[in-house]
Amino acid sequence: MKPLLNTFFLFLFLCLTTCSSAHTVSPITAQTFYKASNAPLWFSTSTLPFSYNSKPATASIQSGLSLEGFYWKSAAAGTLGNYFGFYDAGSGTVCPYIRVTADLTKPHCLIPQDIVHNSGNATDPFNPATNPLQALITFNPSIEQYGFIMTNSLRIHEWITIHTIVPWIHTNHLMGLITKSTTNITIENNSRGVIDFFTGNLKQVATASPDQQDPLQYGKLADSQSINGIADITLLCLLAPNISEDVTVQCGVLAVLPTTSRPQGIFLFEPTLGTGGHPLFGIYGSAQADFFALRGIVIGGFIDASLRAGIGTQEVRSPSYTVGGSDAEYERYSLGGKQNARRLFPLINILTQVVNVTPGTAFEINLGLSARYKRMSGGVGYRYTRTGKETVSPMISWPDNTYAQSDLSYAQVTTIGGVTTYNAFDVAAHSAFMNNAPLMGSEIDFFAAATPAQSTNTFSFSLGCIPLPTFPYSSLQVRGYYSFTGSTTFGIGGYGLTVAASHTF
Repeated sequence: MKPLLNTFFLFLFLCLTTCSSAHTVSPITAQTFYKASNAPLWFSTSTLPFSYNSKPATASIQSGLSLEGFYWKSAAAGTLGNYFGFYDAGSGTVCPYIRVTADLTKPHCLIPQDIVHNSGNATDPFNPATNPLQALITFNPSIEQYGFIMTNSLRIHEWITIHTIVPWIHTNHLMGLITKSTTNITIENNSRGVIDFFTGNLKQVATASPDQQDPLQYGKLADSQSINGIADITLLCLLAPNISEDVTVQCGVLAVLPTTSRPQGIFLFEPTLGTGGHPLFGIYGSAQADFFALRGIVIGGFIDASLRAGIGTQEVRSPSYTVGGSDAEYERYSLGGKQNARRLFPLINILTQVVNVTPGTAFEINLGLSARYKRMSGGVGYRYTRTGKETVSPMISWPDNTYAQSDLSYAQVTTIGGVTTYNAFDVAAHSAFMNNAPLMGSEIDFFAAATPAQSTNTFSFSLGCIPLPTFPYSSLQVRGYYSFTGSTTFGIGGYGLTVAASHTF
């Protein structure tokens, strides 16, 4: 047993070293989309049937059932807020907010004329007296999840087990919007502010207006968004070769079959269930060993790991564009025009498109120590998860020489000598880009529409028991955990609690 114990802890050390070296540093930039990791924190194979106190395989086929309820809430909201802000590479600071103001002495993302067109005031856009519209919108987002996981397990002889895992989840995304320093203006006889623009409630549609504009349609702000349903079905097929009486080894393959609809891109921080429509395939392996017994208490250890890769599918995402090689960030919300059209619109309305999204490869490893005494069990564990960055690629060719950010002086209606003329947008004359340039396909930045790599560290504890001696193959388990992530990479920290009941028939 001593050589086995030494080998186990050597493997443990190597895995921890590998996890530490996998941590990479990447700058935070303005993002338009977030998707949860492909290795959800609330799932643990320790609650599956046949994991503990399983019935001896007296029959050629056995079945087991597990039902696990869970609750999870994210912490460290500031990190998530930075994700939806933008990274100023010049100053090296992160700004988790949107500020609209004409006062250039304050840090800002946009000026009022960027989101509310006023061609009559085009020569004085930086004067707060004539452009009083302003607001500071900060983000304090969080995620809350609860639901249950039902697992049906089938064991064939002693060495083949097939688990079918079906989770039902309710997910609530809270943006935690706080609006300060607000000054509204009157638009078409209605009081409107910056928050009205970002929620899609600001528009100018009067026929005689020289400043018609469409409301924001994509990338909108919503303080709360919820979704619930079955979050994919996971099939886990395992083989258990006979190693020794003290060691249990399992290895096999897994497949995640999507059951959910895909994101639509209408709101920032849009919640999704499971993979959001992506099939995943991977491999899984685990080992559990009993080290020694002390006064009836059996001390052991366990390790399991999985690797998952996804298949690309089509989704609706909102990319950004580059200006001088840098991400335009919130400028993607500024008003733009289309060649030979009249009404302006937020550029993100036409930047949003159907793209091909390939999820990043997910790696997960669990390490821990366990103890059993009569009908009770417990354990502590460490879990490292990492999901690689998504790859987002276009499905359509961008129409060059068609769209551009609108110049402030563009007037859709002019009246000279009592004669009214309706003007169309001309990219060559009305573009606000340098040299009246149009927005070209080579400038579209799809990185802003992709979820970057995520790394999370989780510490957990568990307590289990067989509550009734007359039912020796029915067990209960309670598990609590806390997860955290470093400040230089994006990931979700939080805490959770699960309660599981399983029975082997």
